[in-house]
Amino acid sequence: MSKLILISLLFIPNLFMAQTIKVHVTEAKRHMKWGEIDDVNEVLNNPDDSFDKITINCFYEFDLEQKTSTYWSISGNIEPITLPISDITNNGDKYVIKFTSYGDIDASFTYPVTIYVDIGKESMIYSKYDPYMGRSFAHKLKSTVDLIETTASNP
Repeated sequence: MSKLILISLLFIPNLFMAQTIKVHVTEAKRHMKWGEIDDVNEVLNNPDDSFDKITINCFYEFDLEQKTSTYWSISGNIEPITLPISDITNNGDKYVIKFTSYGDIDASFTYPVTIYVDIGKESMIYSKYDPYMGRSFAHKLKSTVDLIETTASNP
């Protein structure tokens, strides 16, 4: 019985670890392809249009425990915007994060967003489908990526 208690005490702290992915984006190149394209690599490797690379200074913070995505931009003068994450999948260092974003001009417009983060390669791809114009976008980003693990304060 004492062995079972000891083993339980060793594993319980791991159950209360909070994970946050923090991304600082410094450069972006946007690609566009007509239609709803499920494979982000198809948009990146065979775009119908590509835009100039731009220098930016923005941040993403994905709280995997609270299932929230927060974005803010110093270069775009955008205050933090937090949206709920609808789905998170994880395979080793790779994360796929899905949520719904809203229109800049008309907030009633909604856009499905999928973020691909590779912690090991410190890379992030932002992809979005525009159902109103029938376009798929993929933004290849130059970024630094950190996975922060902390002990949750409220288990």
